[in-house]
Amino acid sequence: MNSEAYLKRQGWRGSGHSLDHRGTGIKKPLLISHKRDQLGLGKKSAAHNVSDQWWMRAFDESLKNVGSGNQSTLSQVRKTGINRGGLYGFFVRGEGLTGTISTTEESSAAEASLTNTSTPPSRTSTPPTSTVESPDESDSASESPQDTDSASEASASSDAMSESAPEVGQPASSSKKRKRTDEGLDTIKKKRKEFQKEARAIVKRQRTEAQHEKALAKGQIKHVPAQETSTMRLIDIEVQALIKQRKARGEFQPVIGDGGKESKKDKFARQKALRDAKSSIKKALIEKALAQGELPNLNNYTATDILENYEYESGMQTKQKKQEKQRLKDLKAENRAYKQAQKKLQKAERRAEKLKQVRETAEKVKAARNQKHGAHEAVASEDIILLPSQKKVPHYGYVDKYPSKAEKRARKEAVQAEAAAQQLLQEKVAAKLANLSDKERVQYQSRADLKSQSIEEYVLRRIQKKDEKRAEAAGEKAPVTTTDSKLESENTPVAAEETKTEAVPPPLFFVDTEGDKTLAQNPTSLPIPLPDPKRPVKSLTKEERKARLQHMREQRAKRKGLDISELSAAAPPSRAARKNDARNRIVAQILLEQGIEKGATKEEREQARTLAKKRMKEEKKQKKVEEKAEKADRKQKGVRKKKRTWAGRNDSG
Repeated sequence: MNSEAYLKRQGWRGSGHSLDHRGTGIKKPLLISHKRDQLGLGKKSAAHNVSDQWWMRAFDESLKNVGSGNQSTLSQVRKTGINRGGLYGFFVRGEGLTGTISTTEESSAAEASLTNTSTPPSRTSTPPTSTVESPDESDSASESPQDTDSASEASASSDAMSESAPEVGQPASSSKKRKRTDEGLDTIKKKRKEFQKEARAIVKRQRTEAQHEKALAKGQIKHVPAQETSTMRLIDIEVQALIKQRKARGEFQPVIGDGGKESKKDKFARQKALRDAKSSIKKALIEKALAQGELPNLNNYTATDILENYEYESGMQTKQKKQEKQRLKDLKAENRAYKQAQKKLQKAERRAEKLKQVRETAEKVKAARNQKHGAHEAVASEDIILLPSQKKVPHYGYVDKYPSKAEKRARKEAVQAEAAAQQLLQEKVAAKLANLSDKERVQYQSRADLKSQSIEEYVLRRIQKKDEKRAEAAGEKAPVTTTDSKLESENTPVAAEETKTEAVPPPLFFVDTEGDKTLAQNPTSLPIPLPDPKRPVKSLTKEERKARLQHMREQRAKRKGLDISELSAAAPPSRAARKNDARNRIVAQILLEQGIEKGATKEEREQARTLAKKRMKEEKKQKKVEEKAEKADRKQKGVRKKKRTWAGRNDSG
């Protein structure tokens, strides 16, 4: 078992930290080391089995001084720390940092800070276990001010951290993104402003320094002799110029060997010569500046000392610039991360607000329907409430999932089968009405009037009853002739088995005695308002596009002074429509020739239609032959006329 990993999962900060997360120290002494005597065999001494009794003595002294007002050793260590090292101090004082699992860098930094606070540089031994009077009654002059201050600061920081430390059972999340979103939108905005402000300050400082150095290099700014940095920068510029001139003369150039490149030995020698040349030139220029009084020398430094100090300071400045650059990079990265968290929170707020509006609208709709129709209508209206996650399919309605190809195909086949069944029924009704005599037609009409039906509806119902009786006699169910999905499902064997096995509750019906006027009207007959002109045309429905087109036609007619009735006239029939009309006329003519005026059966109509098609084909062929002959005749007449014209010209010539 890996005890260290187990303890870290429970909230332990790692080696050097307390196991107690409440900051009250340990419950029993743990630091008792068993020491063995190394004097050799056969020697008996009192120290052959010695134990470190520091803890036991400390507890004994604490018990003796209970109620006396004196400060025990344990209280002293807990407040001011211990000089022997961090080991005893950690276990006496309790945990110094929060008891949560964190990264290795944080724990190592915490260990370093605690070690620094608990281990002063004096390296003195452990204080005695004798009691010390309280600060109010005793003199604390024996302690040095430095030790007291450092110890008090350490205890204050540890107390503050222990107070704000969360429970071990609720460890902080390891996801930084989650932490950022948990901070809240206002805190994120505030932090982003702070990051942007600090980043702007760094960028402004960098830009100012770059502009100053650029102007100084160009000589646009006159240096002040009292400023050592400005003078040294001018010296650097002059050194670079002199080195550049010497390089142009051929010095410090790489020596190419036999292999086509410079050897390492020659390269190191050349680089060392370049560094020595720069250093000697700098020293000479510094001595010259000192002699002329341009470079202040308050401490009587030599040129070498001044050069070393300047190089150290320039190195520190370079390091500071790198740190600023890294800090700017970190600020930008943190700002981007907080920006993503802000976007996420704002998106969640917008979604919540939208969902709230949808729910409020749904509640208003339910309340209005409940007030108008009763409680049962409010329950039924829950199916009409549409959430943003639902999808709408054209000619189908709102669904939770788009239909697949198989579902679309099955739906299309069902519609086609229903249309075929309706067509067959209509043909049966037409055939029945055609075979009725005048007396039977009068009887059927009177019975239909009694039932408030048309004669076609009455005949259709009679046909359905006969089909049902035939099916009952044959032991089968009647064919389905309705579009009701419930009746269709009842005729399937699976649904029949389910109805046998499962107990279906009786249906509940409601009658609306008042009615709704808008339901009795055809939706297409209602006037469609003109859409907003700002909306794109592709987002409009067919009805809105039609209304928009009609409005534009009317406006154009008014502008040009045209008659609107001419624009709204129906378009001429198409070629297919004309062909259909011609075929229907030929079919009627064939039926009349056969002596059938009314009530033709389906087979008779099909035969007449076939004959009509043949006649139309023959007429078309005859028409083509006539047109071809007429065209050839016209062509022949044109040739004769042309020959006659040329002959007349020759005679006259």
